[in-house]
Amino acid sequence: MSRIRVLLARSAHTARARVPDLFRHAADVHLVADAPSIQEAVLLAHRLRPQVLVVDVPARGLEVLTLAGRVADLPTPVRILLRSPDASTEFILQALRAGAHGYMLGDAKAEDFLYALRAVMAGHTYICPRVTRKVLDALFRRSRPLIEAPANLTPRLVQVLRYVAEGNSSKEIARELGVGTKTVEAHRTRLMDTLQIRDIAGLTRYAIRIGLVRADA
Repeated sequence: MSRIRVLLARSAHTARARVPDLFRHAADVHLVADAPSIQEAVLLAHRLRPQVLVVDVPARGLEVLTLAGRVADLPTPVRILLRSPDASTEFILQALRAGAHGYMLGDAKAEDFLYALRAVMAGHTYICPRVTRKVLDALFRRSRPLIEAPANLTPRLVQVLRYVAEGNSSKEIARELGVGTKTVEAHRTRLMDTLQIRDIAGLTRYAIRIGLVRADA
């Protein structure tokens, strides 16, 4: 039986851990290497020619976003499956746009991990079910045109307006955008000053009126 050749890449910020038993015991998976960094994984991939590159990344592993271009130069096609303890919706979307083929949470059960690995190997895009709804909602919002484009708002302020209208706290928004809470508070203040709206309810009504969120969001 042909086995899936997997190369595991650790982020420089991810603690070295024991190679998961699932790599050793899954009959259709062969772990060709366990690289201590993404950079070393790419070098090893040229020699070992894995079929799937499993990348362990922290929640804000921005180095992953530059990985697809380097993998594209490999002598054989390689699928990329990301694993992270948690990640913002924005990071997941950026990673998929950059060329990743799947995303899963780091605490997934062995059978779920193997399912994701096989799905990616079969040519599918895999997104962990626990974050699928968030990702699809984000894609829906981005594909839906605004009824009244807020020309006086920057793209970042539009993002903040959407998150505020959806009922997110400053801490939650900061986590989604990958910035500090104080930065989000500054954006909210600027947003209110720009729109001359001084309360959350008013911002929510405005976001609904321009088509940024649904009335039942």
